[in-house]
Amino acid sequence: MTSTRSRCMVRRAAIVALAAAVPFLAALPHLPDTLPIVVLMQSLPVLAYALAWVVCLALAALLWRAARWPVLAALATAVLLGGRALMPSAVADAPAAFTVATFNTDFWDQHGETEGLEAAFAAIDADVLLLQEHFYLDPPDVFEPIDRAHLLVSCCDYPHVFVDGDLVVASRFPGVDHSHPDPNVQRLTLEIEGRAVEVVNVHNPVHVTLYDSILTEAFWDFARDAAAARSLVYEAVDEALADARASERSALVGGDFNATAMMPSLRRSVLGPLGRDPLAHLDGSFPVGLPLWRIDHVVSTPDLPIACASMPATPVSDHRPVRCTVTRAASGA
Repeated sequence: MTSTRSRCMVRRAAIVALAAAVPFLAALPHLPDTLPIVVLMQSLPVLAYALAWVVCLALAALLWRAARWPVLAALATAVLLGGRALMPSAVADAPAAFTVATFNTDFWDQHGETEGLEAAFAAIDADVLLLQEHFYLDPPDVFEPIDRAHLLVSCCDYPHVFVDGDLVVASRFPGVDHSHPDPNVQRLTLEIEGRAVEVVNVHNPVHVTLYDSILTEAFWDFARDAAAARSLVYEAVDEALADARASERSALVGGDFNATAMMPSLRRSVLGPLGRDPLAHLDGSFPVGLPLWRIDHVVSTPDLPIACASMPATPVSDHRPVRCTVTRAASGA
């Protein structure tokens, strides 16, 4: 009798937990990521979010026998489709017009790994290379400006190098204009095969600090300040894309967003306006975190067909480069 009562109590508790988890999971990708507690959960890889749904479905199958086989069929279908989504993006068969990549250098060659950094640049071998963290760091938060972008010329013969703060763009195409509308955003216009392409290089501030406990006021003060700074970054990206649309230019946006495809601000300002599928942003770029933690992204306007994949990790950085192939040049003015 006691055993039966215990099983009933466990079953009821599981039903209550499931009833609470399902609406929360449904709402999570749409909650404002300016709320610190929300952004902590949205920072998880998209795969973790999908796994939470799998657990809920499996629990539903255990609790509701009539739904067991339909739920198991749905799970099998999800696994098959999800497996395809986790494969690196295939490069189209059409001849490549040019390549573009983003790479967070992890404080350039601060620790004397100049040759390793040059080797990483050469291995990426992109026609347009978006780089972040062109500075040295004295932990936890003292940043030392440097003038080391010349490595891109000495190692890889890039004819055009644009530097704005910690953001650098190296290009085999000439630039006709560049600006620095936000400390974390670099804009420039490149002439690619006679057409102007708006290029936006982003280094979004990290949303939480690892130096303070989540139980301290300092942690939450940092999170609030970071949310405000990140909002300004997305406003600058929105403005750049609006300018590109107004002038009928194609656009490329890339960089270290410190954001997964779970985060509404990334989908709203970058993935959504450019018509990109969040499921195309699942392969990892930050191996220090989790294997499928993708926080570095490159996206483009639809008239620039693009296929991206993370490259192998390098010894010099905690980020993996993300390299993309554009299959034809821009058709804009």
